[in-house]
Amino acid sequence: MKKQLLIVGLIVGLAGCGAASNSVTTVPQVLTAPDAANLAGYCVDTAPITKPVIVGLEGNMWSINGDGTEASQLTTVKERTLIRDAAWSHDRKTLAYSLMLPPIDLAIPWLQSSIVCGIDAATGKGSLLAYGNIDVSLSEPSWASDNQSLYLTRRRTLLDAKNQFVGEEIAVARYALGSNQETVVVEGATTPALSPDGQHLVYVQPNVEIGFPSLMLAKLDGSAAQPLGQPDLPFKSIVAPRWSPDGSSIVMTVGGGPGAIGGGAEPSLAWWEVLLGVEIASAHGEPVSLWQVNANDGALKPLAQNIDDGRTAWNPDGEHFLFIHGYDGLMEYTLATGEDRALTPVQPYWFLEWASH
Repeated sequence: MKKQLLIVGLIVGLAGCGAASNSVTTVPQVLTAPDAANLAGYCVDTAPITKPVIVGLEGNMWSINGDGTEASQLTTVKERTLIRDAAWSHDRKTLAYSLMLPPIDLAIPWLQSSIVCGIDAATGKGSLLAYGNIDVSLSEPSWASDNQSLYLTRRRTLLDAKNQFVGEEIAVARYALGSNQETVVVEGATTPALSPDGQHLVYVQPNVEIGFPSLMLAKLDGSAAQPLGQPDLPFKSIVAPRWSPDGSSIVMTVGGGPGAIGGGAEPSLAWWEVLLGVEIASAHGEPVSLWQVNANDGALKPLAQNIDDGRTAWNPDGEHFLFIHGYDGLMEYTLATGEDRALTPVQPYWFLEWASH
């Protein structure tokens, strides 16, 4: 598969009448993979996981009941690390999560990398599931139906020989557990989510040429891709698509689009939000909305509107889902009535997982 790299080129103009112009392309250096044993040391052990809902709070994971009760801290990550997101395996035996690491190469202290760790739900034992070179960040895990591989957003920072930033390479990639073998599924895409039956893949295509993202539906290998649910007024952003338990629809968090409302002043950010950067900071600015898209015909239905953050996770009953309302805590949405209610006191949750794939 042809790789599409975003590389900054150096254009050299030659003086003189009729002189040609030559282009010198900066070739990104290939960085080595860190020692897997050292990386595994960041994947902490926990107590057994006995509650089904997982939320992110101040860089760690907490577990909570589906009704919002009995929240307890699950992880205590190592200093200067931070958990970004999480996903249950289909058999619910393993919880995968993306972990942002401290600088691995002190000569490049700004270079960000993330690995994927796992927790055995029965024992709490931590393990390393997927990793790349020190210039690679892995996030947004979604499990294959056989629980033997993970689909991930893979971001590779491209550096020249002087360790200067020259671009970024983004892809949806599959990582085989055990061998850590990477297979690129879709170049230039993010945010994979596999259907509950393991037959279909949705992902977000940034579509930088037109300036608006698209939700795409494809086969597991990325083939036969087609847009799914495109309103006349395009969405400005699409994040966190989540399949319903029966695979009939997808709930997604969007910015802009039909009925969008402008945002107010942004609140101050916690330390862990500052560390995660602009992507998270912007989530607490302009309000977003939740939309449901039919997986068969792409029909769109607006759900909760004018909310802050909006990450979702389905209740296994398929009749409700939870969502984060920014600094207002955890909410429950009932599809039959369109009503929502608060489940928890105010907490700055960041990510949310229950029955999503």
